[in-house]
Amino acid sequence: MSSVTDDDVPLDLAHGDPSADTSRPSRSLQQAVPSPGSTRRIPCTATSFTLSASFKLPEVTPDRQPVMPAVPPPEELPDPYEAWSRVRPDEYRDAVTARVMSMRFVPSEDVDGDRPLGIAEQFVWLEPAHSLPDDPLMHVCALTYGSDITLASTAALDRQPHRSLQRGPSRVFMTSLDHAVWFHRPFRADDWMLFAQQSPSAVDGRGLSMGNFWTRDGHLVATVVQESLMRPVRRIDHEND
Repeated sequence: MSSVTDDDVPLDLAHGDPSADTSRPSRSLQQAVPSPGSTRRIPCTATSFTLSASFKLPEVTPDRQPVMPAVPPPEELPDPYEAWSRVRPDEYRDAVTARVMSMRFVPSEDVDGDRPLGIAEQFVWLEPAHSLPDDPLMHVCALTYGSDITLASTAALDRQPHRSLQRGPSRVFMTSLDHAVWFHRPFRADDWMLFAQQSPSAVDGRGLSMGNFWTRDGHLVATVVQESLMRPVRRIDHEND
C-alpha cells in the first residue's frame, strides 16, 4: 500500500491534516480542502469540496463475501456508445466518459433472481479505454472515477435511463452531493468489472444509491455509496417569448 505525504497533495489543496497519530502504522486519516481563491487546478472563492481518506496496513484475517450477481458477460452486450453517437452526436462528442471508459449495460430481464419492490437496480460492466500501469494507486483512481459515472442515474431509473441510453433530452438534472468508496481487496481495474447498483430511496430532491464492484472472477473489491441532487429539468418555450 502506498504511503501519502504532504508532497502528494497538490498545492491548491489547503492542507492535509492527519486526524490520527501518524506514528501508529495501522491507520491514518488524511483530509484535504481546496484553498479559497486558488488559481491553479481548482479555482474557487469558497470551499467547493472536502476529501477525507483513511489508510491502513494489510492484515491476514478470515475472508467472507457474498456471491457475485449472475449476469451476461460484457462480450454479449451491446456498446451503448454506438447508439449515443448516432442519436445524440453533439452530446456524445463532448462526453469525456466516452473517451476514457467503456460501458456495457445489463438488461433487467437478463439478471437472475427476483427484483426487490421499491428498489431501483442497475448492473453495468466498466473497463478503462486504455491499459493501466502496475501502480495500484492508478487502479484505485480508475475505479473511483468509474464509480461516479452511472451511480446517480440509478436513483432516477424510474424517470429516465443513463444519459448514454436516452433517446431525447434529459428530464432530470443530477449531480453528486456525497460520494464514499470503501476498498476491500486488491484488484486491477484495466479489465471489465461489474458495478452492481441499487437505489433504495429517491425523495425531497435527493437520491441515495449504493453499489458493489466485482472482478470478472467474482471478487468483491469495493463498495460505493452516493447521495445525489435530483431536480426536474425546466425547459423554456422560446416560441412564447
